[in-house]
Amino acid sequence: MLDGFGEIEWHARRSIRRSGNRKRAFSAIRDRRPHANFGARNWWISRKEPDHILSSYGPDSRKPAPTRGSLLARRLGRAQRGASSQIYKRGWDQHNDLPRDLALQAKSVDQPSAALVQDLKQRGLLEDTLVIWGGEFGRTVYCQGKLMETNYGRDHHPRCFTMWMAGGGVKPGTVLGETDDYCYNIVSDPVHIHDLQATILNRLGVDHKRLTFKFQGRHFRLTDVSGEW
Repeated sequence: MLDGFGEIEWHARRSIRRSGNRKRAFSAIRDRRPHANFGARNWWISRKEPDHILSSYGPDSRKPAPTRGSLLARRLGRAQRGASSQIYKRGWDQHNDLPRDLALQAKSVDQPSAALVQDLKQRGLLEDTLVIWGGEFGRTVYCQGKLMETNYGRDHHPRCFTMWMAGGGVKPGTVLGETDDYCYNIVSDPVHIHDLQATILNRLGVDHKRLTFKFQGRHFRLTDVSGEW
C-alpha cells in the first residue's frame, strides 16, 4: 500500500503479527537479490525521477503522500509486471468541516491520479495495467449537522457512488449508471459491486465463476453467488 514506504512497512509488520513469518512479509519490499530488476528501496527514492515527471505529479511528489504513492506505483509496475499496488488516501469522512477538508483532499489526489494514467500511457504500460479509482461508499448530497456558510458535513451514502477505471483493456469513454435528480438512488444501468469485481477479475484474465477457495467446507467464489460479466 503505497502511501510512502512507512505505510508499506506498517502493513508488512501487521502481516508479521498475523502470520509470524517475518522473512516472507518483508521479501516483497526489501528484495536485493541479483535477479530482481532493482531493489525495492530504489522505488522509494523519488529524486531519481526527472524534474518534469515530478512536476507532472504535483508539488507533493517528493513527500510520503498519495502523490508520491502514484509515482511509486508506476515504478513498481514498470519494474515487475504482474505487481499489484494500492494507494490509500485517508480522511474523506467529512461529517463536518467539509468545505475546507474536501477541497484539500481533492487537490491532493486529482493531479497525481491524472498524471499516473498519462505516465503509464506514455510509457506503453497502460494497456497492461488496470487502474481502479474509488472508495468504499458515497456521501449524501444533503447536509449533515448544522448548516453554516463555512462549516457543514455529509453522511455515508451506500445507495450510489462512482468509481472509474482506466487501462487494462477497459473501453475508454464508457459511462454506466445514472442517478435521480437528488443523487439518492440509481435510476438506470446500475452496476452492482459483484459485477464490478467480476469485471476486474475478467480484465486480469480470471473467470470469476471458476475461481474458488474452500472455507468451512464450502467452495466460495470471490463474487460468491452473484456477479455477471
